[in-house]
Amino acid sequence: MAAPLGTQRARTRARLTGETHAQARLHLHGPDGIPDAEHHEQAALEAAILSELHDAYDGDHHPLDGAVYGMTRVRPSRASLVLHLAGGLWEEVLDLLLPEPDAGLDDPTIAGIPGLRCRCLPKGQVVLYRPDTAASVLLQLPADDVAEARDWITGLSREGDPMRTTETWTPAEREQLPLYEARLGDVRARSRVLRRLLAFRDLPAVSLIDASGDVPSLEDFRQILAAGAEERPANATRTGPVRALARPAARPLVLAVVGGHAANGQGRGGVGRTRTTVDLGRALAARGLRVLVVDADPAGWVRVSFTGGLPEGVRVEHAVAHGAPDTVRLRQLAREPLYDVVLLDAGHTEQRTIAEAADHWIGVASLWHRPDPWGVLAEETTGANGRPLPSGWDGRWLEVMRANRWMVRWRLAPGDFEGMFAPFPSAGCAGIILLGAREQAGARAQDYLSGIHTVLPVAAPAVPYMPDGDAREQRTISAAFERIAETLFG
Repeated sequence: MAAPLGTQRARTRARLTGETHAQARLHLHGPDGIPDAEHHEQAALEAAILSELHDAYDGDHHPLDGAVYGMTRVRPSRASLVLHLAGGLWEEVLDLLLPEPDAGLDDPTIAGIPGLRCRCLPKGQVVLYRPDTAASVLLQLPADDVAEARDWITGLSREGDPMRTTETWTPAEREQLPLYEARLGDVRARSRVLRRLLAFRDLPAVSLIDASGDVPSLEDFRQILAAGAEERPANATRTGPVRALARPAARPLVLAVVGGHAANGQGRGGVGRTRTTVDLGRALAARGLRVLVVDADPAGWVRVSFTGGLPEGVRVEHAVAHGAPDTVRLRQLAREPLYDVVLLDAGHTEQRTIAEAADHWIGVASLWHRPDPWGVLAEETTGANGRPLPSGWDGRWLEVMRANRWMVRWRLAPGDFEGMFAPFPSAGCAGIILLGAREQAGARAQDYLSGIHTVLPVAAPAVPYMPDGDAREQRTISAAFERIAETLFG
């Protein structure tokens, strides 16, 4: 028996908003279970919020993030709207939405939403409202962000920011409002998009407002839901297992750190081998292991890369002769019983030589933010499942969204992952370390690599590649290498 209409609409609403089924049953209005804003002022505020978010985050979300324009959940009712923010975005969002004079223009206008004000509520909520209106939108902050956001909002008045803190409209805001609303166009249409924002959670990155200012219609949403109803392939990464390593009897375990190669077999410098060698050496020493780092790169960057001096338990030796790795010296150091682990680092043209002298090799794969024919990522037109278009659901969705009129941004896709490490025997791979993880939506390594199928073991998570980062970033990098060391050595 088919589900009652109310139940169907509740399920539809739950899929569009991220609510539970029980929560979705509380407000069932409209053809798909999503209520429209009950008055024009509410719709106008929501339309303004969507437009500002779009300007800031357009093209930056990614389906596997579970967030669109920084939102992880949307809870609409006729009288109000609750937007759940992703972690760490509250200040960026508030600074974006709250109005202030745009000092960068000769003819000053207002940046942000004219008339918008905010105040803190209990339970980690911030209410956005306009004076003398019934319009409001609630921002639900993650628990870790609440205290800092409360201090920031309290400090607005102390910092002499009257446009953001006065209880009435300023004359400049009143003057700008007609022009601002004219630019928004159909505010009810934009309000509907914000209320159905997570309908785009499982889609490739898309511009929700096209060049003419149009937004998806209710009919578009119905077709999106119908097209996405079929079960799609799982996006799980398929890689070989990372196995724990053991030290051979009476000598250290020797690991060579190598980088990927291009299709022509040529290695490349600057991908992060030395940085990986140094940080992995620190992490192993922190676990109580005695580590010898052998610099077989004629450039000799290992010692200077240990900023602040060598940590306790780490020693650096050079093994270079006549501008190339000194293989005799390499093998002597690899048999030195005073150490638990020997890490070998060499230039990109000598990688095969040091790999032959090691028990296992560790690969370094760079995940650059921009397309890099030498790295893991390649520019491809792909859909949400990581497969080239057209394919099934993505192809239907493109037709639904009037591809000839809408701007669609497709993410980078994994290139020839195994091909990069073809010069090295796959059986000797202790793990692939991914460098270049980024926190912003759509650029995280796990998103890029969701379609990879490889027998090579990939160590998770990816490591941020910030050689000149601040102390906080360096702590993040150190923590990532500590987890990798634990994976490799148990």
